[in-house]
Amino acid sequence: MRTTKKLLLLLACCATLSAQEVRSPKEGATLYQYGSYLVIFKGFPRKQKKVDIELYKGDALIAVLKRSATRYQAYRWSVDGGIAPGSGYRIKITGHGDTPLSCMSGTFTIVKPEMKVVKPPAGKKWTMNDSLCGWIEWKTPVDLPSPFRVELLKGDAVYLLLDAKHSWNSMSVKLKQKTKIKSGDNYRIKVTLLADTTITAQSAPFTILRLKYAFPELDSIPLVWMPKEDAPFGLHGGKNKPLFRSALVVAPFNDRRKDPSRIGVNIEEAVQRPVTSREPVTDWCREQFIAELYNRNLIKVVHKGETVFNPASGATSGDLPAPLSAGNTITLHTDLIEFFVLESSTYKARVAMDFSLVDQTGSTLWEGLKTGSSDNWGKSYSAVNYYESLTAAFTEVLELLFTDPKVERILGVQ
Repeated sequence: MRTTKKLLLLLACCATLSAQEVRSPKEGATLYQYGSYLVIFKGFPRKQKKVDIELYKGDALIAVLKRSATRYQAYRWSVDGGIAPGSGYRIKITGHGDTPLSCMSGTFTIVKPEMKVVKPPAGKKWTMNDSLCGWIEWKTPVDLPSPFRVELLKGDAVYLLLDAKHSWNSMSVKLKQKTKIKSGDNYRIKVTLLADTTITAQSAPFTILRLKYAFPELDSIPLVWMPKEDAPFGLHGGKNKPLFRSALVVAPFNDRRKDPSRIGVNIEEAVQRPVTSREPVTDWCREQFIAELYNRNLIKVVHKGETVFNPASGATSGDLPAPLSAGNTITLHTDLIEFFVLESSTYKARVAMDFSLVDQTGSTLWEGLKTGSSDNWGKSYSAVNYYESLTAAFTEVLELLFTDPKVERILGVQ
């Protein structure tokens, strides 16, 4: 009986000694520089309370990732940008003790992350004015360490430095009329990571137009966000604090207007002079809806697909904010009912949107119509005055929506 017990104990010890393994990263995996990954290992006995975690390429030690790590915990590894891209990398785990145990992961590859400028899209037209001119956004497979240098190119040459040290992966652009930029096409946006200038990307070509020369008849004009004042909304005192606890999905807007291209009309004379838009109004409204929340610091947003949420609780790009789960996601559906300026002696603008908040199960939590208006003086049949009037009415819609007590309760206003 004693012999049998000793044999079983010996077999158990042998099994323990052969059980060390690295479960992640897996054989053949691809990791990005600056990415964050879990190193998961198992099988180290109690006597070896600490382990060393090292990075090898072939048989050569490249870096010590962690000395004296706890033997039973996974290790969060942020891949340093100084580690050269290549294949054949492995993780080695070595235990501390009289008879140190070790194991190696399978081989994996480290690559440089690719950046892509997604806005402005190809063929986009920016119109120069003294307020918001355009929107820039770029994406990467992992979060890169800011800042970024953002430049305007004409052809392949740098035409204008837009921001030398930008901290986010998106930004609004203002090009004032006095800026010496000519109307034309073949403009591009170039974004470069300052920590590694080899990580860079350019947008597709787009067009820049000077407003006062571009569309004298106000036929098929671009939509431009043009607030009369650069002041934040009156929500929560305009403080830079998170607004929502729930994740918010802004669904594409639905257009319920009779004439989708018509945004205004001048009726000062016997012959009416219409104002029409060259781009889908609902797409522009949705984009500006999200951009204004970001610009006014009502929420700090992270874009991935259609999801917009507050990451202040510790989430990173691509995740829902902890401790939220998919069940906390609320979808905002919007019908555009009215988006129009009637110009006679003044510019009278009305923007009306029918909203509904729907939970993950498809149940409607709230619905309501919000209408904004403005009445402005200004030069007759002026694109700038149409823009300012529509912007003011749109801003009032946002204020009414996000100060509605029921909406605040559903979204969990902090």
